This record gives sequence, C-alpha cells and structure tokens, in this order.
Amino acid sequence: MANRTLITYLGTGGGKRTKGIASQTYRQTVYRMPDGTLTEKSPFVGLVLNKQIDCNEIKIFGSVGSMWPTLLDYLIDKNNTENDLYNRLVEKVWDLHEKPELEQIKDEIADCFSSLLGKKTEIILHDRVDTETRMWSFFDLLASVIKDSDVVFMDITHGFRHLPIIGITALSYISTIYPNIILQGLYYAMFESKINPNDESEPAPILDLLPAWDMIQWFHASRDYIVHGNASDLVSKVEPIKPNLAKSLKGINDTLRLTFIETLDTRFSNMKKEINRSELGMYPQLNYLKKYFDDMGNLFPEGQPEWKNQIQISFWFYEHEMYQQALTSIVEGIKSYAMIETGLDWKDREKRDSFPKEQFKGGRNKRRILGDDLAKLYIKANKWRNEVNHGGLLFKEASSMTKSVMDEIDRVFQSPFLDDLLKK
Repeated sequence: MANRTLITYLGTGGGKRTKGIASQTYRQTVYRMPDGTLTEKSPFVGLVLNKQIDCNEIKIFGSVGSMWPTLLDYLIDKNNTENDLYNRLVEKVWDLHEKPELEQIKDEIADCFSSLLGKKTEIILHDRVDTETRMWSFFDLLASVIKDSDVVFMDITHGFRHLPIIGITALSYISTIYPNIILQGLYYAMFESKINPNDESEPAPILDLLPAWDMIQWFHASRDYIVHGNASDLVSKVEPIKPNLAKSLKGINDTLRLTFIETLDTRFSNMKKEINRSELGMYPQLNYLKKYFDDMGNLFPEGQPEWKNQIQISFWFYEHEMYQQALTSIVEGIKSYAMIETGLDWKDREKRDSFPKEQFKGGRNKRRILGDDLAKLYIKANKWRNEVNHGGLLFKEASSMTKSVMDEIDRVFQSPFLDDLLKK
C-alpha cells in the first residue's frame, strides 16, 4: 500500500524564540476547505489538514528557529496530556538555538508528535535556503523523504515565502525522477484574506492549487513536443478536454515514432479540421500550441504525394535531432518514388523489401528513373543510415553527416529534374 504523506512547513511565526514568551505563534482561526467544509479552530494549518485529508504520515519541514516548542505545547494542551517526559522535552527545546543541538533530539520530538497526532511524524531540519547550493540541498532533503509510489499532499502555507516556490519546483523535478508519485493536494491557507483577522470564527479559505501543478505538467509535456517532437505526454494532457484532438495527435505521434509516413497527410488534415472545429481560445493551455500544430501541418499539403511527405518529414526529424529517422525518411522516400516510377505498389511490404538495389546504381538506363544526383543521394543516405543503425557513428558524426545530406537535398530539389518531379 502506498504511503499517503502530508508535507508541511513550520515557520518561525515572525518572532524570535524567547523562553516563556509566546511571541512565536500563528493566530487561531476556523478554515474552510476547498470543498466548503468548515474545520475546527487551530493556529496550525498542517494540523487542520491532518484531520481533513486521508494521510498516514506527516513530514514537517522547518529550521532550528521554527516553532517546535510552541507546536509541542499546543499539542500537549490540546490532548490534555500530563506527561513529565513531554514537559521536560518542551523545556529542552526552548533552550535550543543551534542546529546540531536540535538534530540530536529531533527524533525524540518526532516521536512525541507521532504519539500526540496518532500517526508517524518526521521532522526534517533545513538551513536557510538562500543560495544555489542550499536550494539544491533542500531539493536533496525533499527527494530523500519521498518514495516513488507515494501519494503526496503538500501544504505551502507557512515558512518563508520563497520556500513554497522552491518546494514546488523541487517536487516537479522529483516527480520526473519518481514518475509514480501522485500529488493529490497542494494547499495554501489565505489567512490574510479575512475581513477581520481577529475574528476566530470567520473562516480563512484553504485553496487547493493543483491547477498550478497541472500547469507545470503542461509545461513539461509542451516542451517535449516543441523541442523534442515527442507528443506522448501532451496527448494525455489534451485527452480530457479535447479527446478527438488528442486522438489525432496520438495518431501523428505514433506514425512519426515508427517513421511510418503512410497516410500522414490525412492524419494532419484530420487534425486541422479538429482544430478548426474546436474553440481553442477557450483553452489557453492549447491555444498557444496552435501555432506549432499549424507549422507542422503545413509541411504536408493535402494531396501531396506520400513519397514527398517521406522526404519532407526528414527536415522535421533533423531539426529535432532525430538523425536516424531523418536518414531513414530520405532513403524510404526516394525508394517510394522509384517504385512508383517503375509501376510497383510502394505500399506492398514484400515488394518493397525485395526492391532491387540495382535500381539505384549501375548503368544510365537504371539511373534514368532517379537521375544521377538523386541516385547518389540515395546511396549516401542509405550508407549513413546503416552506420547510425548499427552503432557505427558518434552523435556528432551522425549530426554532421545528416546535415550534409539535408544540404544535398536542398541542392537537388532546386534542379530542373526535381522541379518536374515535384509537379507529378
């Protein structure tokens, strides 16, 4: 069974810890959960969430100056617990102002919290998160206390204002490393929105910021598509709001990943129709991607010969550093054209596999179909495709060799022979 973990922050309360003076505290109030449920009064949002959500463990992040003794005092009083061990622990914590001292007894404090809250509680101490090194240390701390299968609830209400930003950003990275993590709640309590801060009965709303987390997931998915040409994650984001568009996008993505170009123009045509039918302006997360859908779709005008699509897509593969696919598309596109010119069905797998290599070399009659330039280009691209496929090239070599083929295509396609060929 997966752990259901509440991660919360404990701040300093705006006061410097002074023994016997309750300067370190949050004001008590009722809270309203996102579903409208009103909670009991509490000065600690983490304690409210602990009762309102289904979690089986709590992890409290804080610094040496956080309100550890205040929280201990509050829980002891709330539970009507008269325990000399707890009282001595509170006294001890009031006097600690250095991290090494607190580290020595943090497990003892955590055990006390676990007993009073009725579930496993862990204290995670961190330094002031104010430099790049310390930000990565904070990331390391967060990653070390989350497991790959955890269901996570994060409360970002307390602590210095920059900590929630760093925490959410770190969790975004961690969710990539641990892809089975599920963030089920991202909570922020808006105490400042109360009309009368002194009225404890006036509820402060607790927001669930999961839509902001969803925005981060849209960023990752869109970046994969725009930069790397991989729409797999984007399909899963689009599907809930535009299932037909997601279906079209998936078909195109699957086609490109297999370098299977047949019916690609039809797939893009269907996607264009779906985009035109959809009011993407209502969905900002999709509206700003329309340009990239259109740019790619424009590579394949409706009715364009599919062999040309095979060559045309090689430029897209090259731009996304998919050199193996780029070379394969060039080779297969030229082969498709040659088969069509010799009266063969280019979609017939058996005939395609047995199509004689002699068509691309030898005497003048055999090369008449393609012309010398295109025949030479086929031979060069096919040789380098085999080198890439069989591990014979480094990435840098594959890049430069593929570029030389792309440059050659540009040159050949400007020749009179190719001008006539493209009109067919």
